[in-house]
Amino acid sequence: MQTILRTATAMAILIAAATARARDTTVTFDNARSLSKLVSTGAVSIDSTRTHTGTGALKVEPGAKVSLNLRSGNGTGRVDLWVYEDGASPADPKKHAAGAMWGLRQADGHILTIGAIYAPYLSGNTTYATAAFNPNKEERPWQEVQYLGIKRKPGWYHWTFDFDPVQACTSS
Repeated sequence: MQTILRTATAMAILIAAATARARDTTVTFDNARSLSKLVSTGAVSIDSTRTHTGTGALKVEPGAKVSLNLRSGNGTGRVDLWVYEDGASPADPKKHAAGAMWGLRQADGHILTIGAIYAPYLSGNTTYATAAFNPNKEERPWQEVQYLGIKRKPGWYHWTFDFDPVQACTSS
């Protein structure tokens, strides 16, 4: 499982805490050494001006991608992300596109993400959606999307992905 963050039209800033192994893993962005834990492409840096709970933030510029490898294979666990998003959107928010997104990636490349997803049937400029897709198979976020209706505006947001093996295996 990996935590991913990618941006297309907007800047996003991330603080991550993951419970994906038998022990907790917390990543804070208060110095350049924290970047060594990440796999990134594009412009990624530490932003000490945009802080959350006393630590700096990861700044991911448009077009950049960042991954944090939590384990080598799929598994259960909990991942908490603090994301600051600037709220930018494209000139035509009804054209198929993806903005800032964050989420999880399985070992086979499938991604579960939250973010700004643009399509004629969404309001990506004002609300968030989730998507499940595999970019390795040329799938795009707007092809399997779930509208969240959570208002999108600049600021910090706390997102939790909780894959509890006990809850997943019970039924009523």
